[in-house]
Amino acid sequence: MKIVIISDLHGNYDALSSLRETGDELWVLGDLVNYGPQPQEVVEYMRRHANLVMRGNHDNAVGFQADPRCTPRYREMALTTMQYSSARLDSSDKEYLRRLPLTVTVQCDGRNFFLCHAVPSEAGAILSKHFSQTKLAIHDRLHACESKDDLACRNISRALRALIRQPEHSRGDAA
Repeated sequence: MKIVIISDLHGNYDALSSLRETGDELWVLGDLVNYGPQPQEVVEYMRRHANLVMRGNHDNAVGFQADPRCTPRYREMALTTMQYSSARLDSSDKEYLRRLPLTVTVQCDGRNFFLCHAVPSEAGAILSKHFSQTKLAIHDRLHACESKDDLACRNISRALRALIRQPEHSRGDAA
C-alpha cells in the first residue's frame, strides 16, 4: 500500500492541487488553514479525499479562536491571517477543524503508525491549556513503541520527520 503523507498546507489550495504524488491513502498531519488565501477549499478537499487528518496548531487556533502558539517571527502574520481564515470558513468548517484528532494510532499493512502534528513531547504547547495532559500521553505513547515495526511521523514546523524501525528481514539481513 502506498500512503501519501503531507502537512502544513496553510490554506494553499493551488499547491495542494498541484500534488502529483498519488497513493492508496492520503494522510494529512495538520495545519490545513491560516497564512494562505484558500482555507475553505483546502478543508473541503480534505473532507472529500483524505483518509486521516490531524489537527495542527493553526487548525486549533482557527477552530477554537485560540492563540496559534507559533514562534515570535510568525506570530503577527499568524494572528492577522487567522482573522481572514475565520472569515472564509463557515461554522461547519470550523466544527470540522475542532473535531480533528490530536493524535492517531493506526495499523496499515501490518505496521503500526503513530501520527501527530507537532513534536510529540511538545504537543501540549500548541493546544489550549485544557489539553495539558495530552502532552504527556503523546510522549508516553511514542516512547512505548516496543514493536520493531512501529513508525512515528512527526511534523516539525517545516520538515516531516519519520522514525522507522523495520524488522530485520525487510532490511535485507540474512535470516
